[in-house]
Amino acid sequence: MRSRALCVIVTVAGLLAALPAGAARAGGNWLDIRPEDTVSGRWESWSGPFVPGTALEVRARLYAHGPQADRLRESGPYFAWMAPESGDRVDLPGIPSGAVRLSAFELHWTSPHFAVARTSFVVPALPSGRYTIDVCDDPCRLSGFGDFVQGWTSVVQSAEAASLQRQKERLQGILVQVRRDAAAARRDVERVQADLNDSQATRASLTARVAVLTDELASARRRTATTTVASARPLVAPWLGLLLAVAGLSLAAAMAGRRRAVRIVVPNTPEELLGRDELERPGVRR
Repeated sequence: MRSRALCVIVTVAGLLAALPAGAARAGGNWLDIRPEDTVSGRWESWSGPFVPGTALEVRARLYAHGPQADRLRESGPYFAWMAPESGDRVDLPGIPSGAVRLSAFELHWTSPHFAVARTSFVVPALPSGRYTIDVCDDPCRLSGFGDFVQGWTSVVQSAEAASLQRQKERLQGILVQVRRDAAAARRDVERVQADLNDSQATRASLTARVAVLTDELASARRRTATTTVASARPLVAPWLGLLLAVAGLSLAAAMAGRRRAVRIVVPNTPEELLGRDELERPGVRR
């Protein structure tokens, strides 16, 4: 099932890729216009302007299938119509007012579903202005080869005016592109400015945080230095310690002498008593 769906998708994609530019279901959605004397090796579509009397060639790439292809083969002929541009389109029940019928299209089928519609005509003597080239039979029963097809061009009265008009259109195209680039540049500037504002706000926040941390570090260093000095300071001054040591030694010596001086011996026998008396008599040495 998946393989069948994949085959269908690939087939449709191939058909869409092979579709000529400008092709639609039963006709193109625009007409390619160019002077017949163009010597370029490839087809180049022009939008004009054209001087009355200029020979033009118009093409449309068509795609149709089933009943649409049959109707396209059986109906017609289809003509090119030139009408002042008004925003309208050739459609039922008729052609725009003031339209001039030009030549008929010839259909060349390149496959059962693809065809190229081609016609050539000379620009009629029309006032200067913008015009549309529409497609419809006569009377207009089926417009645009069964689908909406239209082209656009302009008419001027001299080759010099045509050259100036082309330059004007070219400069207008450049101006449109420059405006687009300027708008894109403004968006880039706004985005960069927003990023810069965010960066500055982040920098200010980080600077404030660094200042707080610096103060905390300085306070910690001061507390550490105070604690170090306090721990290094002796509990008793050196001279006071020496004085206390001397006093202690003197007290110990006095107490030792006193213990020797007041020592009391209790005799247990008459002999010890007599011996004690003799020792305590004056002039008798031990």
